[in-house]
Amino acid sequence: MRAPTFRELIDAVASLSPDMTKADGDVNLAAVARYCANMGHPVSQPTLYRHYHKSAHSESKLDDETVNALNHALGIPKVLLRGEPMDADTKEALTRFPLSTYLLAQKIQTLSPTVRESLLQHIDKLLQDETNRKLRALGDKNIK
Repeated sequence: MRAPTFRELIDAVASLSPDMTKADGDVNLAAVARYCANMGHPVSQPTLYRHYHKSAHSESKLDDETVNALNHALGIPKVLLRGEPMDADTKEALTRFPLSTYLLAQKIQTLSPTVRESLLQHIDKLLQDETNRKLRALGDKNIK
C-alpha cells in the first residue's frame, strides 16, 4: 500500500470539518490555513496550495516546519506527511478504514481517557437516538 498523497491527506481532514470545505464540497485551502493559524501552528495558504496542486513529477517536499505545523494543527501523522514507509499497523488501518476515519481516530486517541470516554458515550447516545428515530419512522409508515 502506498502512502496517501498530500492532497488525499488534506481532503480527508477537510471532509471532517465543514468549515474547511466550500459549498461544492471542494477543499477551501484558505480556511485550512486559517484553522492552522487559529490552532497556533500557521501554514500559509500559498504553501498549502503549492503542495496540494503539485504535479507527480515535482520534487518539492514539505519542510520540517510545515510538517510539524500540520501535525499539531490537523493531527496528521508526520510519517504520512513526509510520505515515509508506514508501519504494519498503519497499513492495516488504512486498508480497513477510509483515511478520514483513520485521521479522526488518531485525534480521538490523543484525548485524555476521561474526555475520550465522554465522547464515546455521546456517540453511543447519538447512535441510539438515530436508531430510535428510524424505528419510529418505520412504525409511522406501518400505521398508515
